[in-house]
Amino acid sequence: MNVRKLIILFVSIFFISQLGFTLQRQSNADYRARREALSKKLKDGVIIVFAPMEAEGPNALYGFRQDDNFYYLSGWPDPGAALLIVPATEASGEEPARSYTEILFLPAHNYTEEKWTGPKLGPESPEAKKITGFDRIDVLDKMRDDVLAMSPKSGRLTVYTDLPEFGLESASTTPIEWLKRANAFGFAAFQDAKPAIASLRMFKDAGEMELLKKARSKRALSQRVAGRRRYASKPNPLPASASSANVLGSGTIVIVNEACGRASSLKF
Repeated sequence: MNVRKLIILFVSIFFISQLGFTLQRQSNADYRARREALSKKLKDGVIIVFAPMEAEGPNALYGFRQDDNFYYLSGWPDPGAALLIVPATEASGEEPARSYTEILFLPAHNYTEEKWTGPKLGPESPEAKKITGFDRIDVLDKMRDDVLAMSPKSGRLTVYTDLPEFGLESASTTPIEWLKRANAFGFAAFQDAKPAIASLRMFKDAGEMELLKKARSKRALSQRVAGRRRYASKPNPLPASASSANVLGSGTIVIVNEACGRASSLKF
């Protein structure tokens, strides 16, 4: 095989493999169902998570990729956003009843920057609710006041957020510190939201299963381009992102997802 054919082969494999890294969006109802499910798991506090910022170096080469957990809850692909989820609560003592609330915060427009990045969706857009699936969208500048308004009038507020692991920073570290400095919380305790989100992600909904099927098809195409003909003649019975499956009792299959290193249970 000459050099030209090798170059064409590797370029083809690269672009096909990139299809698997594209964030595929599900329906707005799927993301809202996940947010409501998370609020029921963490009903003793509020959930605040932030999307990463757009880094100039790596993103200039590879493009921005949204944080997995933030995208799982919001379906929002752009940097700099934030999400506030306030569970429904009943009246207790001095605290009135509170209905379920969710707010997507988007950065204010920077029109100089948007000359290079392209136009960004803002909360003022008449299409914002339809595109995002959120009934309420605010500019990020209002987050401090919105968080304070949702805080209890007495007692300590529990804030579930993306706490850093092993001494590293998360996308939420700096913004949470800013909210502390702005006295958005009063007396607050901070807990990690990632375990509760991970427990939701272990069970795949119908939309996720459809995406797994598509990923399998893309993987098979990549393998055929690479010359691995045995996969074309003997399709792998597992989804493309699964490395192994164990059948347990009572009609349960446990699939280990290579993409996120988590096990998922499928009921049938």
